[in-house]
Amino acid sequence: MRSIATFILSAGILSLNGCATETRVVESINAEPLVQWYEGFMLPDYLAVPTKAENQTVIHSMLFAQWNTAYDIVTEHNPDEVVSISSCNEYLSRQYDGLSTVLEYEYAYFRMIATMCHAGDLIVRAQPPTATSLSYPLDGKMLPQQLPAEVAFVASESYRADLLRNPKVQTWADVLEVLDNQIVEFSSESPNQFHFETDDGEITQISLIARGDFTGDGLDEILILAESYFRMAVGGYSMDTLYVLSPDTTENRFHFVQEVYLNKKSNLM
Repeated sequence: MRSIATFILSAGILSLNGCATETRVVESINAEPLVQWYEGFMLPDYLAVPTKAENQTVIHSMLFAQWNTAYDIVTEHNPDEVVSISSCNEYLSRQYDGLSTVLEYEYAYFRMIATMCHAGDLIVRAQPPTATSLSYPLDGKMLPQQLPAEVAFVASESYRADLLRNPKVQTWADVLEVLDNQIVEFSSESPNQFHFETDDGEITQISLIARGDFTGDGLDEILILAESYFRMAVGGYSMDTLYVLSPDTTENRFHFVQEVYLNKKSNLM
């Protein structure tokens, strides 16, 4: 089986296959690594001992490997009890509510490590799909029209819930229209990473993390990371969220399947 790196260089990044419905049966599981991960999967960068993510077995071992830094954490319900965490297993094996680091400046870094732990766990559990409607390449500029509304960054949870209940709000672009926002800057930092800025100061980077069958339905899905930050006069809001999405080639967009972020465990686990 070819290495992941070789496949990335030759294939680029995923996209929907135009507007025509097409589901292709995967004929040979030996032709390519059908559970694939990309440079956005950064868990190896956070380990004490550098490790190359060569296959799912190695990634599984990474979940038990020591990080390059240990973090002291507390929860909202038990702020006086400090727990030291230094591996994905220690983080994933606990159900945290309102988790934060003792040292405030460490939180953003810890949040990204925790996000990569969730990504690694999903990749390990993924299966090779038996059918796929994913093809290449993806036009990054079209992502707002193709990604579901759940991907849009809305700081207010109650307002976000109201938006998602609106049947007319189906895509990220629909949310931007309701909020009267426009994307004023777009760039592609790599074939699998896309940077967006809106006129109200919101910054979002979309990274393709992996592809495979994450739900057990036999179909090819993608795992993306949305890193969002909203700048304000003083401070701002930020969020790192993983999304499992399924392609809909009839409508030329992706459907929401699951979101995973710090303090929330995936129900796919």
